[in-house]
Amino acid sequence: GSFAGNASNELKAGVFTITACPQTVFNGVSTFTSFANTPSTTETITFANNTTINSAANFNRPVIISAAARIKTSGGQTYNGTVTPGANVTFTASTVDFKGAVTGSSFTVNGATEVNTGEINTSGTQTYNGTVSLGADVSFTASTVNFKGAVTGTGLTVNGATAVNTGTINTSGNQTYKGTVTLENNATLTAPTVNL
Repeated sequence: GSFAGNASNELKAGVFTITACPQTVFNGVSTFTSFANTPSTTETITFANNTTINSAANFNRPVIISAAARIKTSGGQTYNGTVTPGANVTFTASTVDFKGAVTGSSFTVNGATEVNTGEINTSGTQTYNGTVSLGADVSFTASTVNFKGAVTGTGLTVNGATAVNTGTINTSGNQTYKGTVTLENNATLTAPTVNL
């Protein structure tokens, strides 16, 4: 299915769910805001299939993404609320900015990642195929966290295995790795303290 935005490029719905077709395309929509039908209804935005947004996208409510769904934008993706990914979700964008806690199954980011929340927690793997910028002290919890681009910013803790496929992890705060660490490249870990 295909959807177009209003004059302000904003799409509003009730408890917002896209389930109609295997591939959904949004043209001219840059801001997604759900609003509750009643005060007792939780406001959420749910993507149940592959979704392409032909612009940057700002999500102003909690987002739920079904297993194996791919969310692709021509610009950045900004998640101002919590994000709940199902298994094997893929985010593709110039930059994916997580401003709320991420809790779910497993995901991959194709593009740069900005983490402006304190917690990213998945039961499966997390794979970052671009640079990762930490705007807060971040706790990554996963079976394995794969860093495939340079990591910079504040401090980090990884609860689970870490695969370092980049040359640089450079933080102003401490780095703590509570599982096995596999270095696929000649990596340099720079921090006041690195705890392995």
